[in-house]
Amino acid sequence: MIGTFRVLVLMSLRNIFSHKVKTLIVGAIMAFGTFLLVLGTSILDSIEASMAQSIVSSLAGHLQVYDGRAKDPLALFGGLSFGSEDIGEIPDYSKVRAELAAIPNVRATVPMGLNVSVVNATGDMDRELELLRAAVGRGDKVAMAQSELRIRHIVGLLKAETERNAVIGRDKADLDEKSALLDRALTDAFWAQLRAEPTLNLQWLDTKIAPLAPEGRILYMRLLGTDLPLFARTFDRFEISEGTMVPEGERGILLSRSFFEKQAKDKAARDLDKIHESVVVKGRSIDKEKALQDEVARLKRQATSLAGRVRPESYAEVESALRTRLGAEDSVQLPALVEQLFTLNDANLRAQHDLFYEVVAPQMEQLYAVAIGDVLTLRAVSKTGYFNAVNVKIHGIYSFKGLEKSDLAGAVNVLDLITFRELYGQFTEAQQKEMAAIREDVGLEVVKKENVEDALFGGDDSLIVADTDEGGFDEFEGNTLGDTGGDKKAQVAFPPFTQAQVDEGLVLNIAVLLDDDTKIGETQAAIAAMSEDKGLNLNVVDWRTAAGIVGQFMIVTRAVLWIAIFIIFLVALVIINNSMVMATMERTGEVGTMRAIGAQRRFVLTMFLVETLVLGAVAGTLGALAGVGLVTFLGSVGIPAVEDVLVLLFAGPRLYPTVGPSHVLLALVVIFFVSVVSTLYPAWIATRIQPVVAMQRRD
Repeated sequence: MIGTFRVLVLMSLRNIFSHKVKTLIVGAIMAFGTFLLVLGTSILDSIEASMAQSIVSSLAGHLQVYDGRAKDPLALFGGLSFGSEDIGEIPDYSKVRAELAAIPNVRATVPMGLNVSVVNATGDMDRELELLRAAVGRGDKVAMAQSELRIRHIVGLLKAETERNAVIGRDKADLDEKSALLDRALTDAFWAQLRAEPTLNLQWLDTKIAPLAPEGRILYMRLLGTDLPLFARTFDRFEISEGTMVPEGERGILLSRSFFEKQAKDKAARDLDKIHESVVVKGRSIDKEKALQDEVARLKRQATSLAGRVRPESYAEVESALRTRLGAEDSVQLPALVEQLFTLNDANLRAQHDLFYEVVAPQMEQLYAVAIGDVLTLRAVSKTGYFNAVNVKIHGIYSFKGLEKSDLAGAVNVLDLITFRELYGQFTEAQQKEMAAIREDVGLEVVKKENVEDALFGGDDSLIVADTDEGGFDEFEGNTLGDTGGDKKAQVAFPPFTQAQVDEGLVLNIAVLLDDDTKIGETQAAIAAMSEDKGLNLNVVDWRTAAGIVGQFMIVTRAVLWIAIFIIFLVALVIINNSMVMATMERTGEVGTMRAIGAQRRFVLTMFLVETLVLGAVAGTLGALAGVGLVTFLGSVGIPAVEDVLVLLFAGPRLYPTVGPSHVLLALVVIFFVSVVSTLYPAWIATRIQPVVAMQRRD
């Protein structure tokens, strides 16, 4: 047996070397297929491991639990609706938490809820009027003078814009009226009058000048309501990069670094950052790419408006610094200097970018639309279809370690669960008591549906209330217009709450973290069984499904890889089969002679199969070694994450893939299988050759 096998191997080697063209073609296909399998499977497995690490440890946990009656699937990083998905409600988190804690392998649970809100950032004029009112209320003459300087600066910019519009505008009367109002706001007499009689003149600025100024930007925020201290302890990638953590028992919001830099930041600064990233990080070229040149042109068009956002008291200083650094003449003013600063190419981009942040950005009125310490008014559509609004203080900026540059990882801003419930529209016990007190105070009565018509139109004189106030209605009663606060950082009182209030209330979804992540499937099945036994009606999904579109990336990518490999090996099978058929036809005499001297058909069949297996072993080993070598090299230098989504998938700015024995073994098994299948038909043809063929002579 061993001797026969040795003979077969030696014959296979002889035939392999004697048919060099066929050997090179078939061997190259086998080697490439093995190389592709080792490379593809090892990189995909590395991506999946990194993706699991980043998603599980940043937001999703190993499993997510939500209402079984949900209309939409849970999508933590956004789903197909690209909005606020309806994932139902879990009315009492404490009840579900107790049941989850009793399941083996469950290490921790974190209550959550997703929503989308709108924030109206304060415009420049509105912000300055707030500061002026606060200064008037405090009697702070220094602050009043600073506010006057800034407001007159903004009014001057509005006046210049009005004059430009007058050149092309048709409604001359309207433009003349606006110009007259702005002229009055620029006079020394008006400001002297304001200092003497602030109330009426502040009201005039509010009603006549403020509507002429641009409104503040509208910011859209994706919110995650949660138990903030528990969230910070549970997800180890979470870190505060600026500000402080929201104290336990207090209300507050933490903005994501991505939101802060990509939405709250001044548009011109964001556009400059985007161009800088495209060239410096992604290796693109302004000089060669029309798309980047268009972005630079759009940035330059913002020069005048950005110059208007420089603090008036710093205007001359910024102007002088830019003239010196840019080598401009003394007559060139700030808008033209900023336009020159934004005239970018590959050679000056880095220097101009640094110059902007060194000289201009620190002196801007509002580089960011919001700041740590501000009180935001969040607005969102409640489940009843009405807009709810809540005030919440910004305590800090957060990010996830290693994922700072991923917009997807920073897709949500996190706030305390009590505030989230109010914004979501949950009618709390305190609100019910407040509503009852209001009913009692105004004398409201609950009327049955069948008695509504009689109560409204029955002529009941009790519905008529006499007006006993002889003084009439004063819409400003109880309000001092000159002392409205104006400081966004400390005007709203936020009542504290207890841990019991956090636990004993509504949540939309729950993150479940496990002790052993290799038992995700078992634990998921156990939670589903518990839900059915206890009548909780819960959906239980793993982190891939909970991540939404991002989580499906690996499924799609792996499917694409296997389809590509299938096509490659299908082509390889055809080519190998044809090559072997041709080789068999060339060896008709040889096979006939072997049959004539006593070789059985089984021997001939085995000979061809062994020949293919030997070639497959050699070519497959070479291909596998090439794949292992490339993956090892990539594992040492890393694969850069050139797009935002890849930062999340790679769990950082670079992926460091690894290769294991399983990847090599799988590749060799597949290549051997394809080789054997492709050889069966040619080998079968060889077994049908008759011995008499060997005695035929060729002319």
